[in-house]
Amino acid sequence: MDEGTIEWEKASDFCFHPLGAEVAFMLCNDADLHFASADSALHLELGDRISSSGIKVYDSGRLI
Repeated sequence: MDEGTIEWEKASDFCFHPLGAEVAFMLCNDADLHFASADSALHLELGDRISSSGIKVYDSGRLI
């Protein structure tokens, strides 16, 4: 962000895929984090862990 790679409220997003994990993340230009996985168990576990830390987690626009 300091280098201007990600511009909040602009048009750039930063996508990354951890090696060895069936999950993808995107730091969105609207200052939120998106994640997706075809592995439903991984998707659910990651969502639960994030939400248990007090961060709001949405699944297809619905708060979980």
